[in-house]
Amino acid sequence: MNRGTETDRIPSADERRCPACPAIYPIGSDQWGILRQRFNGKQCACKACCARLNAPTRYPDVPGSKTGGASAEAARKMERFAQTLDYQLLLYLSANGPVAPDDYAKIKGLDVLNARPIFSRCKARGHVEKLAADAKSKLKNSAHYYGLTPAGRAVTQTIEGEVA
Repeated sequence: MNRGTETDRIPSADERRCPACPAIYPIGSDQWGILRQRFNGKQCACKACCARLNAPTRYPDVPGSKTGGASAEAARKMERFAQTLDYQLLLYLSANGPVAPDDYAKIKGLDVLNARPIFSRCKARGHVEKLAADAKSKLKNSAHYYGLTPAGRAVTQTIEGEVA
């Protein structure tokens, strides 16, 4: 049976409608998949919807990528400063070695909630990587330490070359 688009057709006793789209398939068909999280109270959906709904969500790594509201406005205002903050982190890691986000925030006088997105952006761009999963930070809490990747080292060399 082909993927139906009729929203008014009622499935027969041996058919089921996908909870995420109007498709109707036989119950034993190979067109059904398993959802990681329930959608409209259902654990199963058609394979096309499973692929869409099970896809990992990515936090945008570009400042200003929010779609609307106060968050978007704040991101636009922050966009021109974000690259500077990222470069400062990369230069710090180049000079001092691995650091936890909370420790970096304390060293630089930043709020912890402002420091963590800097690490997220740099990690999404491939400039830093997590090194140890269960290390203790200087603030005595569990933390991931981050260090430079080869791409991050190349960026710091470029920055240092422009400064010199």
